[in-house]
Amino acid sequence: RKSLARAPQLSSGGKIHLLHGFTPIRTRPLSRCRRAPARASRARGHQMRMQATLLLAAVQTAALVTPVRRRPRACILQSSPSDRFGELPKAQQYEALLLAALSGQQRDIDIALQLIEEMAATNVGKVPAKVVGALVDAAVATKDARRVDAVLTVAKRSGGARSYGSAASSPRLPPSSPQAFQSSLQNGPELPTDDRATETAAALAALACVGFPALAEVAASITGGDAPGPATFTLVADAAAFGADAYLLGGEIAKKAGAGVDRLLARDARREAECEAASFDLGYRLGLPCFAFSPTAVEAANAAVVDGSVDENRVRALLVWLCAPVACERRKHRKLLASDPRQAVAFLTLLRGRGQFADVNSNEDNARWALGDAARLLESRTRSVEELADFFESGVATA
Repeated sequence: RKSLARAPQLSSGGKIHLLHGFTPIRTRPLSRCRRAPARASRARGHQMRMQATLLLAAVQTAALVTPVRRRPRACILQSSPSDRFGELPKAQQYEALLLAALSGQQRDIDIALQLIEEMAATNVGKVPAKVVGALVDAAVATKDARRVDAVLTVAKRSGGARSYGSAASSPRLPPSSPQAFQSSLQNGPELPTDDRATETAAALAALACVGFPALAEVAASITGGDAPGPATFTLVADAAAFGADAYLLGGEIAKKAGAGVDRLLARDARREAECEAASFDLGYRLGLPCFAFSPTAVEAANAAVVDGSVDENRVRALLVWLCAPVACERRKHRKLLASDPRQAVAFLTLLRGRGQFADVNSNEDNARWALGDAARLLESRTRSVEELADFFESGVATA
């Protein structure tokens, strides 16, 4: 009973009274004590969710800021550039080295030629077309005909520029006997006569004699005055001169004056393109390093010297080259306007003056012989020359 007397008793107001003078202690109601653990658990769950949200946001931010780690390049290639270059076929290796040597401002033609020689010595293969084009461009930029010849010759030995020099042995040497030479010329073409200097002078004189008096008459008719006496007299004298020419000379002076006017005023772009195409095609196939579109005697004389001396085979090839435009134009036209048949004779005259050509036959006969060779070589190249002429006439071909 003593223990029960000392035990605390719960009052209806939530207070516990200790019997026998103990101080009363205030406590929570029983219902509130049951809700406290649930509320604390919810608070801890909310705090954990907030921490997880913040952690996830931090991870996402780090993923955006930090770059993705990639594998090293060596792992991708599995080898260095030098190793990959060594794995290429020999032909591709030489092609890459040649293009590198011929690119940029400082083109090393000598290194390129050595590489091509190595290709030929080791039988790697022919030089690619784009390498040949780059090599020729580099050689032409030097403006050295000897360098162009060396480049094209090496390219031909290596499988490129196959047509260069393909007709080098085609020009025929004339018979050693003058009688046999003259007999062979009977079946050859005649060298066209060309008197363009006289024709041009006659045309200028005729225009001056007729033009100035005619202008004076027209000016007098416009102003209402009388024409000067000398002008009228000149017109009468001109009419008399043309009448005498027609009666006594068969109109020879009038023909020359008309031909000169044609040379001064007429221009046939197609005819010029065909002559240039024939000169280019034949010069390239003859193996001449300088195959100009409009060949001249001076240019041919400079190209005739090989290693300090003049080779007769080279002289014959240059003669054929000089006659190529003449052979092409006379095949379609009776009168020559674009080509000049005097260049071949002037070339031989220049060589004889230098003591570099001594042939018993005349320059005209040698020019006729070369004209026959040019006509024969161009006979099988008609289509190619026409295609080249179309290209030249279009205006896109530049030298």
